[in-house]
Amino acid sequence: MPDSFFCLGASHFCKSAELGFLKVNYLLKLVITSDFITQSKPLGGSTPQTPRWGRGAVTEPLH
Repeated sequence: MPDSFFCLGASHFCKSAELGFLKVNYLLKLVITSDFITQSKPLGGSTPQTPRWGRGAVTEPLH
């Protein structure tokens, strides 16, 4: 990890800062993952970025 590079001098501060960073990172990943799962459920498991019907839901057929 590049973060430990800055922590050569103050090892005690570094450890606590790194722990906080890891916690925030972990929480962010949790939120993003759960959000991703809830978004992809209505689309039948496909990813929210690429719905099956292309860009946006087209309700009426194209002529």
